[in-house]
Amino acid sequence: MSLHDTVRRFVDAFSHEDLDAAMAMFADDAEYHTFDGKICRGKPAIWQELEPQFRRAWGRIEFIGDKLIVDEAQQTAVVTWWCQHYFDETGADLFSKLRSRAMRVALGRTPAWYGADILEFENGLVRVKRTFAQSPIPLFRRQHG
Repeated sequence: MSLHDTVRRFVDAFSHEDLDAAMAMFADDAEYHTFDGKICRGKPAIWQELEPQFRRAWGRIEFIGDKLIVDEAQQTAVVTWWCQHYFDETGADLFSKLRSRAMRVALGRTPAWYGADILEFENGLVRVKRTFAQSPIPLFRRQHG
């Protein structure tokens, strides 16, 4: 299977809300760098970070692919996407329903945000996933050294 096809399967797992399929594509010692600067190391930590999204804690989420750039030689891909939120409260717990209602009032029924993932692969599995998102406030970090 080509890296292009592998990346498409990975993105599709997110769009189809299939946490098991997404997790199956991570290496056991993978790293996930979240859009807000957190680094999750290993499948258990990545699963814990992604699970709320897949259980619709922020409503149903659809990732709409924009561009895909694949470097087979470097086993790296860049995916840009729109993340569309649908605030459907079916099956949500009380806290999630309240959060969805508040977000719907503030942002409208189906807000979206734009982002990109830089994916590094090894042996057909995601070794590193770095997520970046457009934001009105930059993420500042203390420099080391």
